[in-house]
Amino acid sequence: MIRKPPAPDTDAVRIGGAAIAAGERATIEIPVADLYTHTSLTMPVHVVNGRHAGPTLFVSAAVQATRSTGWRSFGGC
Repeated sequence: MIRKPPAPDTDAVRIGGAAIAAGERATIEIPVADLYTHTSLTMPVHVVNGRHAGPTLFVSAAVQATRSTGWRSFGGC
């Protein structure tokens, strides 16, 4: 008997190796850097995946108002 692999969850948001199913929310820690002291730095990402398909919202914050690198790289603006 040949088993088919499970169908991918097309409604899931995949980020940082995690999959957040439709209708769920999660906080994911994405590795950013390792300091010379071997301390790992992570960036928390809050993901809210709606139950139904619809518009996407991206919210970002920066310490310096002149730094637009984060949102420019995300949206291609």
